[in-house]
Amino acid sequence: MGGLSLSSTGQPVVFGRSREVETMENSLRDSTSGGILIEGDRGSGKTFLASFLHGRRGGAELWLRGDRIFRSVDFGALGLYVDLDRDPGDLLHRVVSMLTEERSTPVVYVDDAHDVDRRTLGVLSQLANDGDLKIVATRSRDRSGCEHPFDDLVADHVLEHVALSPLDPDSYAEMVEHYLGGIVSRGVLDIVEFHSGRVPGKIVELIGYTSRAKRFYNRQGVWVLDGRDVDYDERARDMTRIDLEGYPKQLRDALELVVLAGEVDVELMLAADLGEAADALVAAGEIDLIHRGRRMYVAMENHKSETIRYTVPDGRSRRMYDFVLAGGASPSSEWALMLRMDWALGCGAKIEVQNLIEAARVAARIGEWQRALRMLVEVPTDHMDAVELCDLGRLYCEVNQAALGFDVLAQAVQKACCADLVVEAFVVWIYQDFDRNSPTLTLERFRDALDRVEVLAEEGLGHGIEHDAPSLAEAHCNGLDVSTARDIIDYLGTRSLLVGASDQRFLIQASRDDRLPESLRILLTVALAVRKLEKGRTVEALDLLDRESGRNYTVGTASMILSMVRADALTIAGDAERAKRILSDLPSNDIAYLAARSGPSDLVWARVHTHDGALPEATRSAHAAVEGLEHWNLAAFLAIAIAEAAYMSIVGGNVAVAADYEARFDELPARGPFIGYRRAEIMVLVAKGLRTGDAVWVEKLQQLLTEVMSEDQFGLAALIRLMLFRHFDVVEPEEMCLLAGRGTGDEFRLLGQLGAALRESDSAALLDIAEARDRSLPDLAALCRSLARAAVDGEDARTDKRRDSGLKLTVRERQISNLIIAGRTNAEIAAEIGVRVRTVEGHTYRLYQKLGVTRREQVAEALGRTQATR
Repeated sequence: MGGLSLSSTGQPVVFGRSREVETMENSLRDSTSGGILIEGDRGSGKTFLASFLHGRRGGAELWLRGDRIFRSVDFGALGLYVDLDRDPGDLLHRVVSMLTEERSTPVVYVDDAHDVDRRTLGVLSQLANDGDLKIVATRSRDRSGCEHPFDDLVADHVLEHVALSPLDPDSYAEMVEHYLGGIVSRGVLDIVEFHSGRVPGKIVELIGYTSRAKRFYNRQGVWVLDGRDVDYDERARDMTRIDLEGYPKQLRDALELVVLAGEVDVELMLAADLGEAADALVAAGEIDLIHRGRRMYVAMENHKSETIRYTVPDGRSRRMYDFVLAGGASPSSEWALMLRMDWALGCGAKIEVQNLIEAARVAARIGEWQRALRMLVEVPTDHMDAVELCDLGRLYCEVNQAALGFDVLAQAVQKACCADLVVEAFVVWIYQDFDRNSPTLTLERFRDALDRVEVLAEEGLGHGIEHDAPSLAEAHCNGLDVSTARDIIDYLGTRSLLVGASDQRFLIQASRDDRLPESLRILLTVALAVRKLEKGRTVEALDLLDRESGRNYTVGTASMILSMVRADALTIAGDAERAKRILSDLPSNDIAYLAARSGPSDLVWARVHTHDGALPEATRSAHAAVEGLEHWNLAAFLAIAIAEAAYMSIVGGNVAVAADYEARFDELPARGPFIGYRRAEIMVLVAKGLRTGDAVWVEKLQQLLTEVMSEDQFGLAALIRLMLFRHFDVVEPEEMCLLAGRGTGDEFRLLGQLGAALRESDSAALLDIAEARDRSLPDLAALCRSLARAAVDGEDARTDKRRDSGLKLTVRERQISNLIIAGRTNAEIAAEIGVRVRTVEGHTYRLYQKLGVTRREQVAEALGRTQATR
């Protein structure tokens, strides 16, 4: 099944194939066309689209299906319609008569045309070429290079041709959400995409499996990814293995060799007599041919490569491993070295323990967390030194096994012979254990470890005395002195939020210290960048984040936070396209990495969707962010995620949901290195003000505005100013103009434009702002149009800004408003008018903004006021 499903009303829903359906229908209406050939890989939706067209045209037209068993039988595809055992002398005549018996030009559907016998194909081709019938044919792509009779019809423009590609990202997300039901987190979307390649049939099969086996977790209506579900991977591989069976043997052998080895020298491939096959794979985009000191074929990471690694029989895998090993060439990249160690482990080759540990450390660094754990499970922890234990402990924490990770980190701290390792373990702990509940790790444990390291240093026994490979420890330790390490632990371990002026001095000084572990330096840089954003120094924040992102960092929680904050800063600056590129760039397709990344990326996607004016999508992403962050214990982003979800819920009219998020925000731990906590406070105050209508929350916002202005936090001040203007009728042009010059970024530009237009009562400027912001901020655009009319009429800008904002409801908005008044839910409205729920949500959002309401029960009264003013 590809790209097609049934809606709640029983009507077919086609995802991402509307253009193809139109082409198919046009091919049958066009008198000069002989029909259409629909081509694509297994599961791309060929049969589904053909059956959709067949059903739309009444379902009575002839349907033929190819079959491997009858492919060698003359007219085998027509056996249900023509007696093949009768006199063979008139068989052709009977076949032609049956196919063309209708007066009008008949349409024949030929499903799986690659498995139809040659005689049937020949007759159909001739009749289509002569204009005696039309064909709607489906065919899988043939990698063997064999010619097919329908190819000539396409070349002669008798048949139209549609090649089905994977679904576009938006259609793919709609399809997953449709089949799972509810909100789908970014992690779920990423892992299904990796294993399905956005091929509809595979999507449906995988989601059906996850629904039956409960492989994704439904948290309050949000599907989140657990990250440790290897059964899901195995199911995905079972499906992909069927596709790989369609490759000719030489191509399959070459692909398996390159994928298992990671990279194979051209000379070695030629020695295996697979050079031509490898070149064909390069031409097809299945592998790469690169020059890295020597010419070599390099594997590309996708669902096929993962399938190959796990499904090649052990005996064949071992023979290929021995062949590559005998070739002598060492891998030119850490990635290929890691793959070969994993390959050796899987096929039973002998591996030195230290080599296995090193390969696992490489896997952890590049984000292959499950692979790293699979390797390290073979090594007892008492065989590991402090550096290796620290890596393992961090890895367990990153795959959401914090309790086990803390136990391993405690061993690392106990064995540590340098301050760097103690601080590195400390950083993992403070970001994973907000409530400080771990029995194995406490501040005193870290302080005691530093005391011990100091004694060892005085005795000349530090830096790797307990290591079998001193160079490893020395490479890991940057010479951080115990005194500095103690200051860092005391400072970060006892303070709840880094928001004061002294904190900023500490951040600046510490972030420049190259001796600090990379995880700490990243997180301190992020904290400093957030401070700059709060001050309105968006350009400086981006410069700092861009510079830090240029370093070659380990793929882990710290670098993930860095990329997410960078994307968020770009959105604040108004550059949503660059932010999208960062969000779409996945350094790893490991299921645990994708799950851990899901919550933070959903949060930033919520901001990007808001920037694009897609509130339903933004709200979904905000909900997904909260559940993903809580499930994966990534509490650093949790405050701002809950606050954003509360605000978007109330703006979308979901009062009860907004109240629940506000309560969850109030219950957050009082301590912890939250990112963007002060921005979160603002968003929650706005949500409470909109939900309750109580002036006390507006007063609190104004008090907070005074406070942040006194602290030169102009970025926060700009946010408050815009919220007061948009939602609470606070129109202060002079203050807007003054604040606009205090910072950089999109919010400051908007404040400057608004302040100048309002100060001068410039209706033209207000209308320009409305046009520019109509998509991203429809409520503000409606307000600007209302104020522009007031300016034309000579009225004060502060008077009744919403009095006629609902006068221009569209026909659809009026239809939906009547159904809302009648008490229908969004799902019921979608079913009644024949659209998707997210379409209804979008219309509802714009309706609320035009009417100046936030709740469904306010719609009737607002419409009544609108009609009364006409």
